[in-house]
Amino acid sequence: MLVDDNEATNFLNRTLLEQSSFARHIYVAGDGFDAMDHISGQRKDKNYQQPQLIFMGGNMPLLDEWGLLAEIERIKWEISFVPMVVMLTSCPCPERRKEAQQYEFVLDYLEKPLTEAMILQIRKKIFFRP
Repeated sequence: MLVDDNEATNFLNRTLLEQSSFARHIYVAGDGFDAMDHISGQRKDKNYQQPQLIFMGGNMPLLDEWGLLAEIERIKWEISFVPMVVMLTSCPCPERRKEAQQYEFVLDYLEKPLTEAMILQIRKKIFFRP
């Protein structure tokens, strides 16, 4: 799943993920509320697949990345699978990274833009996780 309010960023990230064969199905959410509806299963249709990995941008209006992390934390016992989250940020602040890593489901905190090298790094973290 991609979560970002910037359509161009979502397009570029989706293209990169598809070209790298990283995911079979990529749902794109334009804001935190749309993402939360999808994660919680409130937006199920015949093609619904619960996300296993979320690439999340920052500074979204309405429900931002911190609010979305808090919501995932709040419902994690109510959903069948808690997705891992990769935060993509334009603010590589150590304090923010530390704050993000307080959530056990945050896999990484990376500086935008998403690159092929980052996708390889993420793939390694997922498959070689202790």
